[in-house]
Amino acid sequence: MSHIEDKFEGPVESNEECEGSVELTTSDILENLYWTLSLVKEIQDIENLEAYSKRKPINFHFIIHVMLGSFSLLFLMSVYYILESSYHIRFPDYLDINGKKSSYYYILAYPVIVLLVNRLTLLYKWMKYSSRVKQNNQLLPGVKENLYHESIVPSEYWSPSNVSTLIKYFEQERVSNMGEALNMLDEEIRHQEKM
Repeated sequence: MSHIEDKFEGPVESNEECEGSVELTTSDILENLYWTLSLVKEIQDIENLEAYSKRKPINFHFIIHVMLGSFSLLFLMSVYYILESSYHIRFPDYLDINGKKSSYYYILAYPVIVLLVNRLTLLYKWMKYSSRVKQNNQLLPGVKENLYHESIVPSEYWSPSNVSTLIKYFEQERVSNMGEALNMLDEEIRHQEKM
């Protein structure tokens, strides 16, 4: 049984019950909010792991690639001239920097290195994380469904920062019910968007 499945046993209150005549105490609300926070963090961890496993290590803007490619070309040419003039090393004709065909080797060196680094890193990440990502993706719909039915927090507020803010409101006794807390959170979100 995974860490996520252990958290399936949550509070008995559901969204439907909370909207009806059931009056929740502050301790019930806080218990549900802490439970919601743990599952929301778990969902975020799952999504972050999947994004990390697909992220390329060298993923720059095109202009940055052109600049780095130019610098790598200058670096390789400098190394070539230093080795040839200072150490009298003779390179094969296909690496002669003055030849037409050999200049392509120096121009293509940077893109080939970037391609190899990206592919090998993605292969390594796939080998390391693919089974965990696959298992997490199978559990994710169940976690979200459980959260939807048992959390008193509406789904549009399912982020660790939002749920933590709601917990803070109740712990500081700034609000007495979820309606007030959500209104206050909306005001805070609007205020942050304006800044």
